[in-house]
Parts: sequence; structure tokens; C-alpha cells
Amino acid sequence: ATRVFPGHDYGSAPQSTISGEKQSNPFLLQPDLESFIHLKENWAEYKRRHAIA
Repeated sequence: ATRVFPGHDYGSAPQSTISGEKQSNPFLLQPDLESFIHLKENWAEYKRRHAIA
């Protein structure tokens, strides 16, 4: 598995895998560009609704 080490702090794990990110990263789960942009523009609200710090 390819490990990734994010340069930011979006979670408690200091590393992940490409496969893990594809399964759990909200941005990578968006079905199209418009949904991705909507999530990006409303990220603060998404984090609040999903209890993400």
C-alpha cells in the first residue's frame, strides 16, 4: 500500500494510504466537480455537521 503523510492536520492519524483516503476522504468521495466545489465552499459547515475538528 502506498502511504501518504499529509502536511496538514485534518485528522488524528499522521499517515494514511491512498486506498484509505479514497474510502474516507470527503473530497475524494465527491462524484463530480460541482459537488467537490460545493464541499470546498461549505467545508466549515460540513465539519460542524460531522463533528470534525
